[in-house]
Formats: sequence, structure tokens, C-alpha cells
Amino acid sequence: MKILYSILAVALIAFFVAGCVPSTPSIKDILPGNTPVNNDVTPVNNDAQQATPKQCTESINYQVLIDALPKEVNGFVGDTPQGNMLTFTNPTDQSVIKYSTASVNLVNNDKNIEVTAIDTCYIQYLSMAWAGIYESEGTDGYFKKTTISSYPAWHQYVKSSESYSYNVFVKNRVIVTIQGSDGVADSDVSAATNAVGYASIAAAAT
Repeated sequence: MKILYSILAVALIAFFVAGCVPSTPSIKDILPGNTPVNNDVTPVNNDAQQATPKQCTESINYQVLIDALPKEVNGFVGDTPQGNMLTFTNPTDQSVIKYSTASVNLVNNDKNIEVTAIDTCYIQYLSMAWAGIYESEGTDGYFKKTTISSYPAWHQYVKSSESYSYNVFVKNRVIVTIQGSDGVADSDVSAATNAVGYASIAAAAT
């Protein structure tokens, strides 16, 4: 999963750089490994979503993101966290595109909760994609709008794998994903979600 998010961001940036940005993607396009549910789909009307600011020139240092990740929650203990700062040059206009990532895997016996933070640095395709996210509920599970530490978030349950996840969008810029492995209780995933240092992330996202 750690590698998947980096690959995802690279792929999205490739679309952005190439000028081939399609219409706003669904959650299926944004978060790999999440099974979308499609019954009773309702668009999210989120007043917190604002016009994305101009792309920033410096992404949040990955160490700042690492420091905001939880280290231990409900018996789940974090392994060695990983972080990266990535820089690309747009071949068309030579503008610099940056983003940073950090992740930690919280482990308890054979179960785990992975926490990943991606600073999109206001890259249009990465940030604005969230404006089109839908709420969904049906026999396969649900994907519902919620709020975590005052930030817009989405709570997902996939029935086939008995898995829960949360996705939190901080300052229209940083995407924090908390994903429990199959069979991890929602209460544990929720605890990990609430243990993230959103205040420090928000302070760095200025």
C-alpha cells in the first residue's frame, strides 16, 4: 500500500503535466484498493470545499508529515515510518511540480492499520478531484461524508472484506488515508484516524 499511493500520485501528475486531465474522477480513480459501492448514490455538497489555491512552490517536508502520524493505537504499534519528497519538472513550461508523502503501518499480530499522508501542494488534479466525491450506501457497504477534527472526511466500509477506512482532506491540500486490513474493527480504525496530528499538518499547510 505504501508504494501504491506514490505510484498513484505519479500517475495523476503525469496526466496533469501532459494536459490530459479528464473530468473529476471518482473515489475509485483516486484511492487504489478501495472497492466503491454504487447503490443510492448521492452527490456530496460540501461547503468546506473551496476553489483550490494556486499550486504552492514548496511541499510540506515529509518529516513533518511523519511526525503527525500515530505511533501506537489500541495495541497497534507502528513500524518504521517512511517518507518521500518528490519533484518533477513540467516539460512544457519547465515549471516545478512537488508533492510529499509519509506513511506508517500500525501492526497488531496479523492485522494492521496503514496511515498515509500526501501533501498535494495544491496540484490541481490531486486536490480538486475531491470536489466530486459521492456518498454511497448499499448492500456492498457504504461511503459516507463525515468530519474529522473539523476537516471534511469520508468513512468507507466494504462488506466483502469487512474492512473500514477513513479519508481526511486537510486545508484543501493534504489527503490523509487510514485503512484497516480485513477484519480490523471500525473502532480501531477510528482511533487511529483521531490520533493523527491534524493541527500540525494544517499549521504546515500555509
